[in-house]
Amino acid sequence: MRTDNSFIRPSILDKLAECGHYRSEPDAGPAAERGTRIDVLFRSLIATSGMPMPDDADPEEWENAQWAVRRARELSDGSPIDATEDGCAVEVAGLLPRLITGTMDALCAGQLWSADLKSGQARSYEAQQALYAMGCMDRFFCDEWTVFILYCDLRSVHTYRYTYESAAEVVNNALSRWRGGEQPRVNDYCGWCANRLTCEARRESLGHWLAPTGLDADPGLVLANVASPKLVAFVNLYRAMESFDYEAREILKARRLAGEEIPGVKTIAKRGTRRVDAVHLIDPIQAGTVDLGEALLAIGQLTESKVRKLWPAVPDDLIFEAPGRVELHVSQPNKPTTKPKQLTKH
Repeated sequence: MRTDNSFIRPSILDKLAECGHYRSEPDAGPAAERGTRIDVLFRSLIATSGMPMPDDADPEEWENAQWAVRRARELSDGSPIDATEDGCAVEVAGLLPRLITGTMDALCAGQLWSADLKSGQARSYEAQQALYAMGCMDRFFCDEWTVFILYCDLRSVHTYRYTYESAAEVVNNALSRWRGGEQPRVNDYCGWCANRLTCEARRESLGHWLAPTGLDADPGLVLANVASPKLVAFVNLYRAMESFDYEAREILKARRLAGEEIPGVKTIAKRGTRRVDAVHLIDPIQAGTVDLGEALLAIGQLTESKVRKLWPAVPDDLIFEAPGRVELHVSQPNKPTTKPKQLTKH
């Protein structure tokens, strides 16, 4: 039985429900950082009605936060909503030798619900929200609790309803995978796991695909310790598989859209970014309702070629070069570098 529980927090429970060996990366990725920014805007908008968009806010993220606030207010039916971190703090005792603590995104005690704002695609948050529901039922002395997941990118709301018993069962089932010492399992969260490069289950799932590279010899092998020729072979293998992966995904998507039920596969409709063609700013600029300088700042930087078409004599000191990047090009094996000679026909 495992004893180190220092890494366990509400957001990891749904990953542990899939694999008890899951561990979070120490650094948040770009998607998580974006979600945090939207969350900050959401909390600020709940606290300050009519708040203007901050100068440093991304317009799309601001729109997502506004949508989530509108939905939360509709669900509150006029009851107060608390989105402060202190007010949304949760503590649950009895599951581990220590308290499990976390922070919800919104709380409406008058309607017996809490909410979490999520960006990106829909996933299961049943275990995380079950823990929050347990904390809220303890805090407000009630037997039932509702949680709303506000998917701001998808513009949809998912509802979880719990009794104390059902919430405790969900959380304990997730913790049992960590306690029980089960073997690691390949699942949808593998790409986020800190153990993804050394996980034996992932390596076994690749099976004979890794054999030509020699990377399957040691389950504990880390890529940083692999000789360069083997890494080249690995990159070429991945490149070959990537094209098949795309085609396979397109076939699966078409079959799902045609109505076929495929275990482990679902389609998610993602909302596109709402845009306005900049040419429509001409009339309000001429009418004086939109400031020309602010419009140009909103449009942002243009490439040198576009500016020269409008302004051929643009001074050189106004042109700057954006930071470049170093790209790696790996040649494919057995690829001829010269054109083969034509055979002479006798």
